[in-house]
Amino acid sequence: MTLKLTTLKRRLLLAAGLAGLTVVVMWWGGGSEQGSARSREEPAAQAVEESGRPLPEVDLGKLEQKPNREPVGDAFETRSWAPAAEPRKGPPPPPQAPPLPFHYIGKIIEGGGRVTVFIGNQSRNYLVHEGDTIDNTYHVDAVGADVVKLTYLPLNIQQALRIGSAE
Repeated sequence: MTLKLTTLKRRLLLAAGLAGLTVVVMWWGGGSEQGSARSREEPAAQAVEESGRPLPEVDLGKLEQKPNREPVGDAFETRSWAPAAEPRKGPPPPPQAPPLPFHYIGKIIEGGGRVTVFIGNQSRNYLVHEGDTIDNTYHVDAVGADVVKLTYLPLNIQQALRIGSAE
């Protein structure tokens, strides 16, 4: 059995349901506004009767936000959990040369005893003799049997590169 409702029947059914819902809400909510206001006052009156003294007045002005507040701080300031670095005592350490960027590849000892050393620096290779300058940064001071002594020119600091012994 199919129930067909016309537009008029639908509207009447909707109006009846709405009226019924309104009656239930009014009955459940306690009726009019006067009744609900009276029910709000009753607990306060009961408290006065039970304790025998009136409730204290609340100063609502204290609850208002004060308009002339000082700014608290920068909310987006960078912060860290790491402990603060202690200040250094004494003079700063003297500057140091970086570690030698070269590695030993090999060497050739020529007929007159002159040694040519092959050293590498990442993708570049160099043939160096005593007295050469490498990239205006290192000066070759001496070429020995097992070490090449280099001077880091920006700080004038001498460093040594081990090359093995002459065999």
